[in-house]
Amino acid sequence: MSPSPVVEMIRPFDPTAADAEERYDAVVRRLNRVRARRTRIEREQSELERRFLDEDPEAVSDRRRSETLATRGRRAELERLYDLEVEMRRLRSEERFSADALQRMNAALDRWARETYGP
Repeated sequence: MSPSPVVEMIRPFDPTAADAEERYDAVVRRLNRVRARRTRIEREQSELERRFLDEDPEAVSDRRRSETLATRGRRAELERLYDLEVEMRRLRSEERFSADALQRMNAALDRWARETYGP
């Protein structure tokens, strides 16, 4: 198998650099933010799926008026479900990217610690 022609454009992590801690913290914050957002979306998706697929008679378009969902409301729910799925795919991609970056940073920290303090 030949090597991939794709070149990663990622600045290597230097644990001794002045901004190392700031860069590391930024990746951790981004990862935490993405995971929190993903959890909220998963909850909303689950509720919409349950209401849509089960044709829940309790599902209402306006909770104050307790109107059952009409065709228009069900279509809006389906569109929202689709939008949530698109957002979930984007978040999963961002989460993978951030987790990979964090893993590379941890490996660099581990190498630096072994070189500095020994095995």
